[in-house]
Amino acid sequence: MTQNARNSGNKQQFLYGILFVLAFCYVLIRAFTVGVTYDESWTLREIVPGSFYSIVRFDYVEANNHVLNSLLIKSLQSIGLKSLFFARLPNVLAFIGFSLFSMKICRNFTQSKIGLLCFVLLLFNPFAVEFFSLARGYGISLCFMSGSLYYLQLSFKNGHSKYQYLALSCAALSVYAGFSMMNYYIVLFGVLVLLGLYRRRKLPYYLWLTLITGILALICYEPVRKLVTKDRLTFGGTDNIYSDTFVSMARNFLFTHENEPYVYWFTTLFLVILGSLILVSLVKKRVTADFYTAILILFGISLLSTIVQFYVLGTYYLVERTALFLFVLAVLVAALSLDRLPRGAVLRYSTLLLSVVYFSYFLYRANFNKALTWDYEYRTEYILDYLNERAKATHTRYTVNYDWVFNSSVKYYLQTKDYPHLARPEDQIDGPAYFIALDRGLEYVMLFEIPPDLREKRPELAFEKDHIYVYRTK
Repeated sequence: MTQNARNSGNKQQFLYGILFVLAFCYVLIRAFTVGVTYDESWTLREIVPGSFYSIVRFDYVEANNHVLNSLLIKSLQSIGLKSLFFARLPNVLAFIGFSLFSMKICRNFTQSKIGLLCFVLLLFNPFAVEFFSLARGYGISLCFMSGSLYYLQLSFKNGHSKYQYLALSCAALSVYAGFSMMNYYIVLFGVLVLLGLYRRRKLPYYLWLTLITGILALICYEPVRKLVTKDRLTFGGTDNIYSDTFVSMARNFLFTHENEPYVYWFTTLFLVILGSLILVSLVKKRVTADFYTAILILFGISLLSTIVQFYVLGTYYLVERTALFLFVLAVLVAALSLDRLPRGAVLRYSTLLLSVVYFSYFLYRANFNKALTWDYEYRTEYILDYLNERAKATHTRYTVNYDWVFNSSVKYYLQTKDYPHLARPEDQIDGPAYFIALDRGLEYVMLFEIPPDLREKRPELAFEKDHIYVYRTK
């Protein structure tokens, strides 16, 4: 290696490091500052208090039980680390793994600037990065998925079977962190079998793949059986893969809850550009048994499998957070397609410009107080603090009622914080009562005092009365 090449490599390493530190600080700070979300509070109230065995056995049958995440939180709580930050710590640490594996993948690109662009795209998606600050299983699953992809890449570089075993093992762990990753696992298993046939692997190779899959099937069988039996796999779309999967991913990237016309334009433009990149790269360079071909297969068959599952098994299309693994694959497909194109000034400066624009968009969307999916929750704790102080000043207790979307988070705060002047409806105390409401447009949260004559009937009728507090969710 020449001195110039060594210096260039050091500069790239430094730039990767700076980008990682910036992203990690963002994730870490958000883990402290973002209020609890509905799904997190549900996990912490209903699932984690059970025994390790009950979590593994899936006694509480809800899709919110991301088993590996629940087990890690339970482990931390068993040694006294019970705050919300420590519940989020497994995902914060998972971001380190995700970043390191992503960096290793990107540094193996032929064109270094395209590798850097890929790294920026993976780390600074303003929607995806939120899940590394939350006590859910998505960040952990993305970490293990990135590890799986890295070992898959290594298997094409040196051909050693151990990297294929590691790739499948990491994919299995990603499934245990979130069952939506099963789509990725099944396709990866098929890719590794084809790779074994191509390289004329002997029987032990296939036995190892079968063993890993068998262990995963053993630990996932009971949870999946219970979810299917009790019809809990209901989160997803029922229209088509374009409007459900791709549009929902674009909608979240653009930080909106509405399917506005510009969301469809953005989605269509992205798919056209992605398809064009794939076609051009295949024309410029013939297909071989390499990492790019494997990623194309993983992405294409994963999309096809969701369509087949919808029509054959009746499962829903992947949407929003359950489709995050498709975002990772789409970024790799696009970046690797660019990497196959001839070097040139236009390509070099275009990738640099796109990196700057993408990072700038991330900075525009960055925040330290809410998660997009549950943005209505970001002032729930503040409202309860406000009511508690107001009741304290008048030497009384307030009853707090709420829309169902606040049910889990309000109960979590009432259980974990000191609110001596607040009571739940079931406590049936005398004194003023308040209702926390979310408007149908998901834009405003309102706090109303409930008149005594409506308290036992329909407190939401008090919405027509003057409210004392209102804030925007956006």
